[in-house]
Amino acid sequence: MVQQPQNNNQRHRPCSSLPSTSTTTSTASRPFSLQSSILFPIISIFEISNDQHAHYLVSKIGHSHYHQPVIHKLELKTLKSLKSHGGVDRALLSFDIHADMEPAFHWNVKQLFVYVVASYETDSKKVNQVVIWDKIVEAIDPVKEIKQENVFVKYALVDQGDELRGKDVQLQLMWDHMPITGFLYMGEQPKDTMTQFTLPSEYQ
Repeated sequence: MVQQPQNNNQRHRPCSSLPSTSTTTSTASRPFSLQSSILFPIISIFEISNDQHAHYLVSKIGHSHYHQPVIHKLELKTLKSLKSHGGVDRALLSFDIHADMEPAFHWNVKQLFVYVVASYETDSKKVNQVVIWDKIVEAIDPVKEIKQENVFVKYALVDQGDELRGKDVQLQLMWDHMPITGFLYMGEQPKDTMTQFTLPSEYQ
């Protein structure tokens, strides 16, 4: 007869004490399995956590500074135009990009949503960020390197007002880890590797 725990307030139990029709076997008598030895600590943590914490743990596994893409180049190629468009400033441009996204993948990443962000400051707003290009890189893609020259923006660099002229603009590569399970996590190019250009002081 299996004895039930005497403490009814016991919140957590190890994986080995899951309900069973037979008595619990000792750790020494369990057959060793590399897979079970790896999964056991993860499952044990799931047992002592609520659902939200469990999903958080799974999505965080593998997300570290080691899983970062290698960004070789992201810089302005050509400024096509800077005009007033519907009462706001709009800039059209192209850029060169070379980034190896392979190192950012691991077992819990289904795909990466990669995008280029243009950032600048104005007198009315200290932080302005505009997505000007994006691309999805999937885990099943045989080549995960992005290497293109003179890429025309998908989305124009548009200010909320008319304050683009003469502003310094930084280009930064960002990406979202879209996991198989768990939460989505963002990554970004280190700020000390970002490139910058200055828009003309007059429309052109």
